[in-house]
Amino acid sequence: MLSLAADAIFANAKTNTGDTKVSKASLPNDNIITLLAVGSPILLISFALVFSPNLATENGLRCAPTSPMKNRFYMYNYCWENFNHYELNFTEHGILEVGEPRWMIHHKAFPYAFFLVAFILGMPAINWVLAYSDNVKRQATYIMSGLEEALALTLSLMSDLVQEKSQEKTTENVKDRMNAMLEENYSDEIDIKFKAFKKYLQKKNSSTKLARAFIQRRVFTLVLLILVGIFMYEIYYLDNQDFFNCKLKYQPLGTVQEGISYVRCSIGDVSTRRLLVQIYLAVIGACFVGIFVITIKDALNAHRAFKLLEMIPIIDENEINNSANFFGLRDIHILLFLAKSNFSENELFKTCHRAYEMSRMTNIPYENMIETIVSWGAEDEADKDAAEVLETLQ
Repeated sequence: MLSLAADAIFANAKTNTGDTKVSKASLPNDNIITLLAVGSPILLISFALVFSPNLATENGLRCAPTSPMKNRFYMYNYCWENFNHYELNFTEHGILEVGEPRWMIHHKAFPYAFFLVAFILGMPAINWVLAYSDNVKRQATYIMSGLEEALALTLSLMSDLVQEKSQEKTTENVKDRMNAMLEENYSDEIDIKFKAFKKYLQKKNSSTKLARAFIQRRVFTLVLLILVGIFMYEIYYLDNQDFFNCKLKYQPLGTVQEGISYVRCSIGDVSTRRLLVQIYLAVIGACFVGIFVITIKDALNAHRAFKLLEMIPIIDENEINNSANFFGLRDIHILLFLAKSNFSENELFKTCHRAYEMSRMTNIPYENMIETIVSWGAEDEADKDAAEVLETLQ
């Protein structure tokens, strides 16, 4: 039933602009890591190809011509297409010894390698979108809808308290007056609207499936960062050879004696390539360290997000037992964290959250602070008198 309710609310939940409430289905820091890991290689290779257009192209080759071979175009094209290095050594008797060919295709594939690692490091985000994004949006929307309804009811309750004339009003009895009015006027509405919502919160407090998925995404990213870093370091940084001996055939195949010659070709912009790899390895290292830092930061923020329930007097925070373990993240922590991020432009949430933050800074009870804000917004005789005075002055 809870799942059906979540789907129903998600299908109809809209903001005042007509957009779906949940626009962020992943934590902001995950998006930053993905942007750095995926965007930096694409940006680096794009800039490199603008300022060094011969990087990893045939035009970057420079081959030494030999006496029987005068066709430079053929030489360059053949050596580019047959990118193999032959180690040449002369014995003490002057006999040429040719070593086994070494494949050097990675020089040609350098730009494609950067695009490949960008795609690989984008896989955690792709997997998240395909496997979890819709489910997270449904659950976060259900949480947000419940919180929004509860906050609206809280402001409505405070408005009734401000307008209530029969009770003696003091700053000490705000909570007592609020509880009395809840019991008297809102008990049936609370039972209808929030009984299932409380059970949903309790269920999410005992579940760790979503929290594990967030952690697994970061572990997956860490593993890929290590693999990509090793690949780029071993293949492109350690190999600083900027030449190769090309085995050049300059007679048609099938002739009695096939002409074979060896020419030395230089590989252009190897230093530029190694510089790009150095920069990218630094970015990978920063992302690697950053994941550990933001995981600790997000764990703290997710636990703090649980305090959002303190903004809703009709929900007892103690009924939703918060985990005391620092790393004991539950699904409810993640969902409330996402709800807080998606509520950034919601005026109702901002009003109540402002009151909550002020109460924490001043040690004034939240109920007193929200009653004060509501009383400021309520129209009274003083507002009318002030408006008349201003109109007269104008």
